[in-house]
Amino acid sequence: MAETLEARIAHIEDRIAISELRARYSFLVDQSMAEEAADLFTGDGEFHGPVKSYVGRAEHVEHYSRQALSGMWHFGANEIIEIDGDRATGQAYCHMPCVFEGESYVCACRYDDVFAREQGVWKFAKRTVSFFYFVPLKDGWGGERMRFPGVAA
Repeated sequence: MAETLEARIAHIEDRIAISELRARYSFLVDQSMAEEAADLFTGDGEFHGPVKSYVGRAEHVEHYSRQALSGMWHFGANEIIEIDGDRATGQAYCHMPCVFEGESYVCACRYDDVFAREQGVWKFAKRTVSFFYFVPLKDGWGGERMRFPGVAA
């Protein structure tokens, strides 16, 4: 049975809203806007990082207020979004150069997300980050230059 035009448009609008939620998260965290970043989570929303997890608005505000990174720039890509009514799941990759204790780092990660529509607005119900690499810029991904087959050094 074919979906109605209205249902198809609503699905597209939901995908755009979720994509915008991810982009807004990156911008707010990069700008150290802790209160606003915390508002992107549901009331009992969870964030799971490599060291610690945070649940609920108060913990999110505390976490984003005291981040040890003095500079951070999220560049997101490869979004996947699966919508099922007022819930959705998805993954996204992120390249994130940053500064930690005065040293430049290069890192990339994957976000695994669960979204929920709360009072008509899409929010993070759960966001889990796992890193592919997080190394000082001077060391590169593996401490040496990458080499491609058939290309002179």
